[in-house]
Amino acid sequence: SILNQLQSVEGNFNVFPNPSNGIFQIDTMDWLNATVFISDLSGRNVFREKIKAIQTEVDISTRPNGIYLVHFIGEDKTAVAKIVVQ
Repeated sequence: SILNQLQSVEGNFNVFPNPSNGIFQIDTMDWLNATVFISDLSGRNVFREKIKAIQTEVDISTRPNGIYLVHFIGEDKTAVAKIVVQ
């Protein structure tokens, strides 16, 4: 759905399912070799990984339910998406 996808001039990605149980997929499309990290709303990093494939599975199911921010950091671009864990 449009809520799960972010598109910009820099590139695009899809985070699904959203909401999730803490296990979700990130389709990075043109973000290969970027770094993805996930933080809670207080700014604590809970996940970090270099993107090596078009689709990456993320498991933060041991974290408390809530809203998390998925940050993408590329060489010359950045983007943020929101994921709900319930």
